[in-house]
Amino acid sequence: MCNFSAIMPKEPISLYVLCEGIKKYIARRLKNNLIWVTAEISQINKSGMHYYVDLVENDGKKEKAKMRAVIWNSDYRRFRPSIKGVEENILKVGSKVLLQVEVEFHVQFGLNLIIRDVDASYTLGELERKRKETLQKLQDLNLLDLNKQQKMPVVVQRIALIASPKTSGYSDFVNHLHNNIYGYQFQHNLFPTSVQGMYAEAGIITQLWHINRRKSEFDAVVLIRGGGAKLDLEVFNGFDMAKQIAELELPVITGIGHETDLSIVDMVAHTYQKTPTAVADFIIERAAIFESEIIAHAQKVTRLSLQLLENSKLRLSRFSAHLNGLIQERLYQKKSNLQYIQAQLLLLSNQKVSKHQQHLAILEKALHLLNPENILKRGYSLTLHKGKIVTAQTKLKKGDVLVTKVTGLNVESEVKKVKKEDLK
Repeated sequence: MCNFSAIMPKEPISLYVLCEGIKKYIARRLKNNLIWVTAEISQINKSGMHYYVDLVENDGKKEKAKMRAVIWNSDYRRFRPSIKGVEENILKVGSKVLLQVEVEFHVQFGLNLIIRDVDASYTLGELERKRKETLQKLQDLNLLDLNKQQKMPVVVQRIALIASPKTSGYSDFVNHLHNNIYGYQFQHNLFPTSVQGMYAEAGIITQLWHINRRKSEFDAVVLIRGGGAKLDLEVFNGFDMAKQIAELELPVITGIGHETDLSIVDMVAHTYQKTPTAVADFIIERAAIFESEIIAHAQKVTRLSLQLLENSKLRLSRFSAHLNGLIQERLYQKKSNLQYIQAQLLLLSNQKVSKHQQHLAILEKALHLLNPENILKRGYSLTLHKGKIVTAQTKLKKGDVLVTKVTGLNVESEVKKVKKEDLK
């Protein structure tokens, strides 16, 4: 540690002299001495051909240190090839970086760092460490498989699509989905957002929130992005986005356009596919499988219906033959019964007629015996008055003429006297 009081005069000095002294001291102590420093980029802006950066170090709650830095264009052009393909993910707000710096002190602008080189491998290592921490946090909160519990419809027709509309990934998905060989009709509502860069995460999270408010309008959410370098997809490894997807009340299908490593968003989503086109194929294939199952079921129903109809016809034929046999048997029984009854009726009728004939014969005989003429033949006589038989009720008077009939003889007589007798 240098004792500034030992090298500075006792009498007061100007601020300029102080700053010049500091500048010379730093230049002498750190001359041509490049230092590797770890820090986090809190702000970065490009002005002209140069980058101006604010570097910080945090302890988790607050800033422990902060310093300005600059990347001159000449240095940038020199080390740019070493970070090609990952540049946007390293030189961005929030990145943890390992920088080779030169300390510079300016009498007007104060202490400053000149960034001479960038170690990309350090940032990649930090990203991998952060990725593992995010995965562990999601697992601890039971969020990794939460969205997979959402029920995916058999046919996904109403799609909430999160994508950048000006990208090839979007056009590939839409064209492939709507120009499918089956002619299936799908409806997609675009929720546009950037899917790359510093504003991508916030944009995607916002659109997920909007979709969840309208969840009844959709069958599933599709999140797509075209291909890119590994670090270009780092936005899909953030905890906040993964949590939002995990807790979404709709199944999420991702197609983020990388062939090898899975992003954390892929892991928490209900279903992931490698590319936007693969997502479209997945949706179309589900519809095709459903249609083929419906056709197969329809064919099975038709086959079973025909089989059932044939079996029913056979059973009906058998039943008809059986019923016809029963009817013939019953008719024969009834006919036999009818013939028996007819014979019985004829027998009973003949018996009845014979009985009545006998009775009539008896009555006829009795009537024959009671015939007045037959009575007269047995020695009886019959007295008539004015053609009527004389009985006790006949009113007779003296002088009435009576006719007495006997067999072979009619005798007329005149009443001399009528005398009533008391019959006991």
